[in-house]
Amino acid sequence: MHLYNLTLQKSNAVTCAVHGSFSSPKEQEVVVSHGQAIELLRPDADGKLLSVCHMECFGLVRSMAALRLPGANTDCVALGSDSGRLALVHYVPVRPACVAPPCLSARLWLRGAAAPPGPR
Repeated sequence: MHLYNLTLQKSNAVTCAVHGSFSSPKEQEVVVSHGQAIELLRPDADGKLLSVCHMECFGLVRSMAALRLPGANTDCVALGSDSGRLALVHYVPVRPACVAPPCLSARLWLRGAAAPPGPR
């Protein structure tokens, strides 16, 4: 038997927010957390925020920080979960999705992202 958790209505309350250049070096975007989901927002010419990417997570996002890894030209997001685990997430513009690097061992997996091999 397999259980699947699905919410019928996505959360509107923002619990955490960070800003940075997540999709390209010259863009300024905002990543917000909606409890179990993260969303990448970009301002348009009128000043309204447009959703670029929305991803559900397996766990509650408790903290977020934007950081730039050495040698990278875009920022990534460090997510802290309710169980105290850490995940580094970056945006891949080729396929509009937020992915976790496969070398990171964390328990906060994004739905659709592959988990690293090995027992946890």
